Amino acid sequence: GGAKRAGGVETPAITPKTKLNSLCMKIAKRYLQKGDTLYEALTVAGGFQATVRLAALPGDWAGRCWAGEVCSTKQKAEQSAAHIALQQILADPELAGELERPKGKGKGKSEKGNGKGYGGYSGWVWQASGPDQPRERVQETPLIGEVVEWKEHYGWVMADEPIDHHAASLRGGKLYVNKKDLPEGVTELAVGSKVQFFLYEDSAGLGGEEVVLL
Repeated sequence: GGAKRAGGVETPAITPKTKLNSLCMKIAKRYLQKGDTLYEALTVAGGFQATVRLAALPGDWAGRCWAGEVCSTKQKAEQSAAHIALQQILADPELAGELERPKGKGKGKSEKGNGKGYGGYSGWVWQASGPDQPRERVQETPLIGEVVEWKEHYGWVMADEPIDHHAASLRGGKLYVNKKDLPEGVTELAVGSKVQFFLYEDSAGLGGEEVVLL
């Protein structure tokens, strides 16, 4: 089998990236827009490692990041990340259920964020949404919130007050905080600690910057 070679040129087989795009469209029930699938390839020892985030997915899935294996080229690394994301989405009964559900029907989004098998890739590196994402400050009044989760380079904060913003319901209301937005000398936030921050929006959703520990 394999892709047929036409005059020495490999005709593109259906790649994991293509499959992942069509899967996201089926789950989101709409065409994908720019920024719905975010690939980022990093140079690591041994080649490239890519991550993919799928902003089109519902609930907590929109904030997830899948890392692929280390590959010799950027393209292969991105395909590897897409392959791993595909496997995890198809293995999750909730998202598989979304695939079967016709558009416009179905119950409200459930916010069970614990996808099966998630977290098996503990050694991955992720420069989260990246400092180069254009950010837009949502309001000039700082908010207070509580840290609900912290990974190595980023975490999630829940604001004390409800946020009136169209993207506030993404990820179940959790706000993204990158390590680089913490005060100087602080490298992590303890779960349960109170912080003050300014709300911003980027292509992946809402986040907190200029974070201050209270």
